[in-house]
Amino acid sequence: MSGAGFEFEDLISAWLQVKMLAGEPVPAVSGDGLQLQAQVATLGWRIDDLLLTAQDKPGTMRRLAISAKGNLQVTAAGLPADFVLRVWEQWHDPESPMDRESDGLALVTQDIHRNFTPAWTEVKNACSGSDMALGLSRIRGNRKQSRIFDSVLKPTDTVPEATEAETIELIRHLHVLPVDFQLAHSESEGEAIARCRRLLASGELAEAKELWKRLISIATDVRIRRGTITLEELWSSLRRQFGLLTQPDFVRDWETLTDLTADHKARIETELPSGYCLARSEEKAKVETAISTNIITAIFGESGAGKSALVKNVLDERFADRTQIWVSGRNGDGDLCGAAGDSWAEERADPGCHRLVWRQ
Repeated sequence: MSGAGFEFEDLISAWLQVKMLAGEPVPAVSGDGLQLQAQVATLGWRIDDLLLTAQDKPGTMRRLAISAKGNLQVTAAGLPADFVLRVWEQWHDPESPMDRESDGLALVTQDIHRNFTPAWTEVKNACSGSDMALGLSRIRGNRKQSRIFDSVLKPTDTVPEATEAETIELIRHLHVLPVDFQLAHSESEGEAIARCRRLLASGELAEAKELWKRLISIATDVRIRRGTITLEELWSSLRRQFGLLTQPDFVRDWETLTDLTADHKARIETELPSGYCLARSEEKAKVETAISTNIITAIFGESGAGKSALVKNVLDERFADRTQIWVSGRNGDGDLCGAAGDSWAEERADPGCHRLVWRQ
């Protein structure tokens, strides 16, 4: 399946993936994005192009069901009738998977409608307050807002009219998200590539563009074949091709570990005060082989035998491209050293990354 409509849907999917990777709140419903699904009608969603699942706090999930349309869709008179009809079907279905307390329904449109958007914003604001009567009076006091409200209240003459109170409740969960993908000089695409750039260790624009293309490719694969992509799967897949920074949530933790490592290594002496040091070529070769062929290597020896110096020399000389993390054991009874390609997050995904453990 291809075409401009599907291409727009894939761009929205890639846009949401970037937000997930960057740790940005999910549009409209907030929370950290954990999973993105495509074509979810079989799961009971009438708004079925994309379904984004987020975690607001431990144990609390929020979902945003998205209809992605590659044109303006909305008018000064309100939202498109076919979309609103599907929204009401979703709302009234007794077997609907939608949670009225936490989930949202969204229409992603191409570009901003200069008459609809400001009026819709005021309608949303009026419906969000606890005083329903006051909110409705404000909407009815403005002709543009009243027309947009009525486009949700009664989308066509052939369906029963909902109550105004029920319409207000629905609008609280209804969102319109304008973007300008596929338009000349797209700001949405520029912002997405800028986010990609911040995810990369190199920070280079050319690599950021390649990352953006890769996310679009993943979006297409999810829509046509896979159906689902999780945040964990995204990180694992992208690390094989791109030099990614650590996950944004862990940046400070990695800075702390890096500082601790630098302090620990600075206290390891690899030569005598006179400047003399033992070559220990045979021992170094054995340690190098052990690290290269095992996930965990343990080194034992008498206190003061030079185990730390040996390990430090081997890692610095033979594994210089690996990130090192050194952590002291309790009461000085041992040390743990990790050496991974980029981070310990990669170590979990790539068996080729190794750890080194030694004890006194």
